[in-house]
Amino acid sequence: MSSILFKALPTQARLKFLFDYSDSGNLIWNNPQARRCKVGDVAGTLTKKGYIHVRVDGDKHYLHRLIKQWHDGNVKQDEVIDHEDNDKSNNRIENLQSLTNKENVQKRNQNSNNTSGLSWVTWNKKNKKWQAQIQDENGKLKHIGLFTNKYHAYHIAAEATAKVKGNNRKETL
Repeated sequence: MSSILFKALPTQARLKFLFDYSDSGNLIWNNPQARRCKVGDVAGTLTKKGYIHVRVDGDKHYLHRLIKQWHDGNVKQDEVIDHEDNDKSNNRIENLQSLTNKENVQKRNQNSNNTSGLSWVTWNKKNKKWQAQIQDENGKLKHIGLFTNKYHAYHIAAEATAKVKGNNRKETL
């Protein structure tokens, strides 16, 4: 599978000079680059696909990639920055995660048949319960369990996913 290459992002130092980050998931201009922008304005323009673009030093970038770079400072050109809740307008840093292209494709495929609105959780008609399943390190589905509460199923699946990925990060709603 080929990698996607995004435009190289400005450095973290450059972004912190130009913007402040708002907890609502916006970048606020500190040093506007256009005459029509003022200090304190929210940066960005909504695209037809629902993403927000921000022009920095003449180049357009996705807002969620700029926010991740503003916080972490090490976003690579082939790194996919994903909205965990699949809401393109939710650019809060806690909703953004770094994925490989392969992980992003797996997540997209998983979402196509999701009945719960939550990653890893679907309704099992036969058992009349919420079923949690994840993909292991080889991309194979792994059954985690059946639950009466979809949020409980989600949290158990999130913990299992963190173990598969080899980290102890807890995902939250």
